[in-house]
Amino acid sequence: MADDNSVGTVAWTDPDNAKVSDNIYTSAYKPVGTGAGFYSHILRATNFGFSIPDGHTILGFKAEFEQLGQRNSTIYSYAVKLINASGTIVGSGQEDNVPWTTTEGYYTYGTGTTDKWGTSLIYSDVNSSNFGVSLRVYSNTNSSLDDTAYIDHIRLTVYHEASSGPANLKTYNTNAKANIKTINTNAIANVKTLDTNA
Repeated sequence: MADDNSVGTVAWTDPDNAKVSDNIYTSAYKPVGTGAGFYSHILRATNFGFSIPDGHTILGFKAEFEQLGQRNSTIYSYAVKLINASGTIVGSGQEDNVPWTTTEGYYTYGTGTTDKWGTSLIYSDVNSSNFGVSLRVYSNTNSSLDDTAYIDHIRLTVYHEASSGPANLKTYNTNAKANIKTINTNAIANVKTLDTNA
């Protein structure tokens, strides 16, 4: 996890706090009197530890951010994109015009099974420690109000398949310790959850 200050004006403090769903947050904060609204730096989540088998075709992606805002309807997602094996942010943004609420919960970006986010990533990209997902936020508050975006946890799902055979999906969380679980359902879906040591 990392704060990337190449764009935006408000930093993400303690980015590693988004590795675990524990109500300890990374946050982007604008104090009172610092102008109307803000655009955050880029929050980068990488090193998920994927191990997609050689030759598998990537079908799609789904990211889930456990998020909330300090105020109702002032924080919006901006530029939710993937990060390729070289660390470059790529593809089309998955943000929408839905404001964050003050109720914490997972919000989904991307539809998953056939949504490649405008990329042509392959299995080796996904397996790279540089691969991941990025997010910026903006706030439309006025200068007389402070505002904060909070993220508790980030998880990323990759849908893939062999050249012939059933589709697979892997969901990897941004946790601090390795913890692998495998669930088979009707011998069709293969789900793996892995905590990163990013």
